[in-house]
Amino acid sequence: MALRLRQETSLERRRSLLDLSRAVFGVMYAAIASLPGRRRGRVRGTTGQGWIWLSLGLLLAILVYMSLLGSPYYHRVRKAVGAALR
Repeated sequence: MALRLRQETSLERRRSLLDLSRAVFGVMYAAIASLPGRRRGRVRGTTGQGWIWLSLGLLLAILVYMSLLGSPYYHRVRKAVGAALR
């Protein structure tokens, strides 16, 4: 979405892209939170190994970092194109 947003010249289409990204935001994080790998780890008996918890912690840290870094930028973009703010 970020790459497409930069290429788009129409304000209405930019608003639509921003609205779409907001709509799928919750679904994306819900899918990540379900973490199908947790189930696989339990089945294989690898939940006691440290690497799986390290990778989950790293995933969460990256998600938080990306959210904190990207939110102010997209807030300014939404404001500039007249899209709905939260």
